[in-house]
Amino acid sequence: MRLALWLVGATLAYNAVEAVVALWAGEVADSISLLGFGLDSVIEMSAAVALFWRLSREWAGADAEAIERSERRVHRFIGATFLALALYVTASAAWSLYAREAPRTSPVGIALAAASLIVMPLVAWGKLRAATR
Repeated sequence: MRLALWLVGATLAYNAVEAVVALWAGEVADSISLLGFGLDSVIEMSAAVALFWRLSREWAGADAEAIERSERRVHRFIGATFLALALYVTASAAWSLYAREAPRTSPVGIALAAASLIVMPLVAWGKLRAATR
């Protein structure tokens, strides 16, 4: 359980940095993709906080029914935030197509995506390892 809580905290910290960089770079580059990436990081941070809350309830010795209720709340919350992000990206992309805006690139965005490509599989591996314990 301690490893799982540590991994959730580390993911939260990484996603906070990722969100700030992506939102800043997305605003500078006027990039829907980067803004969406940053908002996704905010959602992942929210999910990490919700998961941390749920794990802390389990660690504190909550009964199985209370843990199940917490799990359902976390799933609904995360699902709603991803739906909101999907609506934002869809509406923004549709507007860009309608306005015939050319896509923009961002070296910071490319570097951020590359860093996430390295970091996030390691985090996922760690979480799978913690889950099997």
